[in-house]
Amino acid sequence: MTNELVAQLMARKFDLSLPRCELRQRESTVPRVYSGPGFIRQGADGTLILRMFAQEDADQGEQLMRLFGVEQTPGVLIPDTSLFDLSATDQSGDTWRANRVSIEETFGISTEIHATLAEIEKLAESNVRAKSASRSWFIPEAFELPWHIQTKSEKGISTDRFEFEDDAFAWKVRKVEGGRIASLTVKQTLLDPHAQHFLYALGMLSGRILEPLVSHQIEDCRHTTRIDVSCSRKPARLNGPLETTINRHHDAHRFLSCCLRNSHQSHPGAVANGQVVDQLSILYRFWYRIAKAQANDIENSSLVLSVAIEGILNEIFHSEHDTDVVFAEALHAAKPTIEQLEINERVRDSILRSLENSALPKPKDTMQRLKEQGALHQDHIVAWNALRNKGAHGALLEDATAELQKHFNRYFRCLDLFYRLAFVALGYRGHFVDRSASKWPTSQFPPPPKPSKAAANGIGTSK
Repeated sequence: MTNELVAQLMARKFDLSLPRCELRQRESTVPRVYSGPGFIRQGADGTLILRMFAQEDADQGEQLMRLFGVEQTPGVLIPDTSLFDLSATDQSGDTWRANRVSIEETFGISTEIHATLAEIEKLAESNVRAKSASRSWFIPEAFELPWHIQTKSEKGISTDRFEFEDDAFAWKVRKVEGGRIASLTVKQTLLDPHAQHFLYALGMLSGRILEPLVSHQIEDCRHTTRIDVSCSRKPARLNGPLETTINRHHDAHRFLSCCLRNSHQSHPGAVANGQVVDQLSILYRFWYRIAKAQANDIENSSLVLSVAIEGILNEIFHSEHDTDVVFAEALHAAKPTIEQLEINERVRDSILRSLENSALPKPKDTMQRLKEQGALHQDHIVAWNALRNKGAHGALLEDATAELQKHFNRYFRCLDLFYRLAFVALGYRGHFVDRSASKWPTSQFPPPPKPSKAAANGIGTSK
């Protein structure tokens, strides 16, 4: 990744000459292919505009068919046959590609093609083989981390870097003008899915949905640069799980390490079709929904948060140990009697299905087990139950200070519950911001065990 490329894109002055371009129609037995010179130029709104001058012989009848004879497929808004894949070569001989491009044609002396590109990537080869695979990102967002490494420059000394390295991974994040540059190096395994996991984890840690404008990947001799101008300049935010002060950088690195190393760690319920699921991706998908909802609506975000907690419990934590064994045995014993009832068959089948579902593990049963294990407390369960019921049944939030405060207390207690579930799933142990307590103190996870009554009364302790 070059500073020049980032500077051009941020200033919206990206300009690329392409002596050779080819647009090939997708999903067609006889695809249309356009070839010729062109260029990509950035518009004032940041979009990338492709203009290409195709060298082709098309009579007026064929041109009219392209303009007005678009094939329509019932139920399909944009058929693949109306999209094209771009492959182009710049003046340095590097290849640029973009897929699923929608084009507009203008006919004259030659066929001129216009297209708006949301993203494009450059492929290049190097004569030097990289020792380790890596990916770096420029993120146009000034998010905060526990910066703990200093940089000396002509302007003085600034603490503006966040870095870590061990035997498997190395990552760096540094402040730059207009945003942050982050990078991950993978030493002993494949770059993916770890690179994507790192970006997910960094987003959760910083409390920002991170949308890179530019990414640069190095694997062996291959260099791939990707530009994505569809990223939002106003990304959604959510309170993160940890402090971002300098003295907490060890906790932040520990959290990222757990996300990379334990994303596929097996927990009760975290198995689908015999395969351990990608827990971090599940957690991030729910976290992303919560962040998006919180940015738009107070009441809707409460329902999204409570449902996200239920989703995590279902996807990762539910197990047969959460079943009420006594109740399940009673249902099993009652089943033959119900099957012999002389009632409408549909009614009988409905009763049997309802009874079978009632014996399945419930979110509150799973939370009760986690409470007994010390991961959460009763206030979390009470807050989740209230938030879930009010949101699911359409209860309106009263416009009164006291009621709003109660709502926010429940909301942030549930957000704290969400992060605690993430800590358990990922195996994180360390300090965190306890949003279930007054004034949001820094606490230890998992919480230290409470002293027994005997110890509290001084029984069995040395004097």
